[in-house]
Amino acid sequence: MNERLLRQTKRQEEMRPSIIVLVAGVVTSVFFLGVAVISNTVGKNETTTLGTTLFFVGCGLLGLVFVYDYFVERYFISEEGMVYRSFYGLGPRRFLSWDEVRSVDYSTWSQWFVVKTDAGAKAHVSVLMTNLPAFTHAVLSHVPHEAISSRAKEMFRIILEQPDLESYLT
Repeated sequence: MNERLLRQTKRQEEMRPSIIVLVAGVVTSVFFLGVAVISNTVGKNETTTLGTTLFFVGCGLLGLVFVYDYFVERYFISEEGMVYRSFYGLGPRRFLSWDEVRSVDYSTWSQWFVVKTDAGAKAHVSVLMTNLPAFTHAVLSHVPHEAISSRAKEMFRIILEQPDLESYLT
């Protein structure tokens, strides 16, 4: 099933990065690019080097990745599966069928769910995505419980116990 067919299904839930991602990206970019400009103009002194300037510009540009992610990244959840992109919206959209899921884990370090299929495909679902309860319900309804790690089950429990979780993320 491809993305077009998934869009034709009766019930589909959209997941997208929360407003927190946009705010973090804008604040990071403005701060570090501002520091780069100020350190080379009014604040110029002996510690201002090409290396420090490039460091601040690089950090500022990394913030723009979050801004880009906020506007581009969208996941679609349905009874059949999930449409996702592999990395920051750069790759093509892919369809992951719930029937093909081999494992669902949660990475506490990265703060995302890792969904792996029998074919070796991986989808990463960040906890900073909106509509996490729809993702949680879909996984718990369609993926065998033995394929879901204890860490993922614990996070799903937390998500489902927070009725106003969306208000924090939107």
